[in-house]
Amino acid sequence: KKWSGFRKANDIRFPVFIDAGRLFASGLGSGPAVLLFDENAGTLRMYPLPLHPAQLENILAILRK
Repeated sequence: KKWSGFRKANDIRFPVFIDAGRLFASGLGSGPAVLLFDENAGTLRMYPLPLHPAQLENILAILRK
């Protein structure tokens, strides 16, 4: 329910996976993070939350590709 409201408020239109089962927990440390699969570069990027403006711009640039 919280995610739905956040998604609508921020006009997020791309697929999102929420790791409720904590599959990635051992590699990320503590706290929430954004994991971005960059197909063009063949990489997985991690951005701890909260995002800095430059990180958000980087994420948006990747998603626009």
